[in-house]
Amino acid sequence: APEDCQLLFHYSDPGYSNGGNLAGISRWTHGHAFELKVPAMRVESWMDREYPAWTSKIRFVKVDTEGFDLEVLRSLETTLVRQRPYIHVEFYKHLSTDRRKMLWGYLNRLGYDVYTTDPEHNIDPHERVHEAD
Repeated sequence: APEDCQLLFHYSDPGYSNGGNLAGISRWTHGHAFELKVPAMRVESWMDREYPAWTSKIRFVKVDTEGFDLEVLRSLETTLVRQRPYIHVEFYKHLSTDRRKMLWGYLNRLGYDVYTTDPEHNIDPHERVHEAD
């Protein structure tokens, strides 16, 4: 999360096995009816506090947060700029085109080349998308 806080996660089942922070996405779109408050934290702060010797060794970042990926990557910006790890992001299927472009633009702004395996949601890799305010 951008800062340490509590987030309301939405899950598709009462066992809380498939869900995430779906704020801003209609319940009718995501279909996750079960709610649970979860603690969230800024990853870089947590790493610096709990594993300071490992922070400089990060080489790969995988983010799959059901549409909250841009916020998670922003919370890792110092690491992304300083260490240039490979990044794997799973674009949430209900993510709007604008939010996809914002995420793509953010990564472009940091100097990353972005590739997709989903031709339906492809953005021209030569088009430098600018992050919205």
